[in-house]
Amino acid sequence: MQMPIDFTVVSKNNQKYSFTIPNTYFHKKTQNKFLKQWYGWDLLYPTYTAKVYIPHGIKYAQIDTTNRLADIDMMDNYKRPGMMLAPESIKLKFDSYVNNLPDWKKYNAFLRPDIWWNTIDGFKLGLNFNGSYMNYSRKIYTTIWYNSRLLNQTTSSKNKYPIDYTIRYETPLKQINHKISWGIESRKIDGFAKHKIYSFFDLNENNRLTIEANSLYRLGSITNNYLFDQSEWSSYLWGNLPTQKSNTFLQLQYQTNYEGSYGNGYFNLTSRNAFSQSYSYIQGAFLHNKSLSKLDIHTRFFGRIGFGKETPNESQLFLQGANPEEMMENKFSRSQGIVPLEAGGFHYDNFSVYHQAGGLNLRGYNGYYAIDESKNGTVYINYKGISGAAVNMEIDFNRFFNIKPKYIRDYLKVNLYLFGDAGIINRGKLNINNISDVEPTTAWSKLRADAGIGTAWTIKKLGPFEKFIPFTIRADFPFLLSSIPATESSHFKFRYIIGLQRALY
Repeated sequence: MQMPIDFTVVSKNNQKYSFTIPNTYFHKKTQNKFLKQWYGWDLLYPTYTAKVYIPHGIKYAQIDTTNRLADIDMMDNYKRPGMMLAPESIKLKFDSYVNNLPDWKKYNAFLRPDIWWNTIDGFKLGLNFNGSYMNYSRKIYTTIWYNSRLLNQTTSSKNKYPIDYTIRYETPLKQINHKISWGIESRKIDGFAKHKIYSFFDLNENNRLTIEANSLYRLGSITNNYLFDQSEWSSYLWGNLPTQKSNTFLQLQYQTNYEGSYGNGYFNLTSRNAFSQSYSYIQGAFLHNKSLSKLDIHTRFFGRIGFGKETPNESQLFLQGANPEEMMENKFSRSQGIVPLEAGGFHYDNFSVYHQAGGLNLRGYNGYYAIDESKNGTVYINYKGISGAAVNMEIDFNRFFNIKPKYIRDYLKVNLYLFGDAGIINRGKLNINNISDVEPTTAWSKLRADAGIGTAWTIKKLGPFEKFIPFTIRADFPFLLSSIPATESSHFKFRYIIGLQRALY
């Protein structure tokens, strides 16, 4: 159905002038001034030009001022001279962490403070801006921090990197297919930088195909003091280092989620090919959740096949959990601070306390170099490699005890579970002068396994803050290890680790 177009021009002294563009010979009753008719609109004459006189100059123009026309994107109903985006099309509010229904007439944007702390920068004083149109298109998420060095714990008084930032933009390619979206992301935070461009295709509500080009690096070796283990990074933008290369790669990922009477879970398949360094890998992860009577069983299968001899330290496969690249995605593990330096790192004859889930996820070997010797006397190191496989299982039994305190059950969930992990990794030759410089071999390590009991305490919600993301503190007790350090005499011993999310997720 052909409809006339109403639009209003607001002058610089805020006086309004209303016009109508007819596209038939019929003129509706209106106080608007009629302009010349738009003949053969759409494909025949896709553009229309009219000249109007506005005393005092034009502030902005708006079409469809009564919101009568069907419109999938009302942001472009406003236009200001010399501006790509008119301020009148934006609705800016303070982000109170309460969900609001999107305003279909405006771009919904929110501002809030963002404060964090680490031992190097001290308090990071930031401002977060996020927004979208109908929670669907033109999604923006950005934060800028000033590194105040207030209450930092370093002796250096020089603030070399006073500003950190993260910015992400994502929107669907509606002109091609509304199921295809693209995005761009850039960040520099805690001495780490990552830039990527990506696109994903939602095949249906349960299947997604993603392709992305990434470049990640640390700004220089001086920024290693943020890390829990300063030797486990090898990609730098600058510095007098032999590995002065960014970690740049193309990654293809397919993920499917499923749910049925047999349980629920996901399967994720990833292929990575590097540009800047000689390495690549294919990786798969499968997680299945199944309830059996009052037991909740979570099973994870993981495997990676790696190629090349230049896999950066931060992207290698780690025996105990997440590699440094994955740790950069979590603000608690990105740098020492909230989690103290003493809780992380690696040891020859001991274990670390802080555990970040990922990799082969043999949590009982957290922070242990896992050194052993072959029959011919060659010493190997097994804490990381380029290939490996693992199976992990957790059996939640808390429903037997119904741990739901009356006054906090809506806010707090307590899980109790038994766990077991087992896996193998390709061995590397031990370089006693630089232990993190592992030379991969074609030999496989012996099978390592751990078992124990754990508990996870999840804050489900926080008062009226509906956007609060559930937060989990986990304590695992890997009492049993199949392989132990030479300094220990018993496979069964009290050990514990702390994590800030479930190990299987």
